[in-house]
Amino acid sequence: MNRIRWISPRSCGGFTLLEVMVAIAILGLTLTGIMVVFSNSLQGIGKTELYTEGVLVAREAIERMMILPDMQEGFSSGVYNDMFRWEVQIIKRDTAVEAEKNELIDSIGPSLPLSWLEEESPLSLYEIIVDVTWPGTGYPGHVTLRTLQARVEIPELLMEAQE
Repeated sequence: MNRIRWISPRSCGGFTLLEVMVAIAILGLTLTGIMVVFSNSLQGIGKTELYTEGVLVAREAIERMMILPDMQEGFSSGVYNDMFRWEVQIIKRDTAVEAEKNELIDSIGPSLPLSWLEEESPLSLYEIIVDVTWPGTGYPGHVTLRTLQARVEIPELLMEAQE
């Protein structure tokens, strides 16, 4: 004959409502922490991408200035991709070379023959400064690159003789 067994609620192996609520609260706190870390990582990636692209824009501007056939002092600016603003400044640094040459002559004195220092050099030194900004983005910033370029400038007399 079939018997019906009565099981008391205390002998069941399930979870109580309080245990389920505590488990859900712990899970919620853990997932919130993971999402904060993930969000910060995405922000860092976005900032790095903008900085890297800004450096590439600055390098391109420097390279364009360096291949110019006739470099002159001045200032120019422009916009790249409607996001990056670049400014290029070219400064002729021959005055600094002259000052260093005179300082060297004064420090050594007349004891050594330094007539080669007093000769006119066909070498001109230019400093190229590029500043790139990206103000309208979610992570505004800027990067500045500087370089020097030496150019040999042939005097007019030699150019006339070549013609």
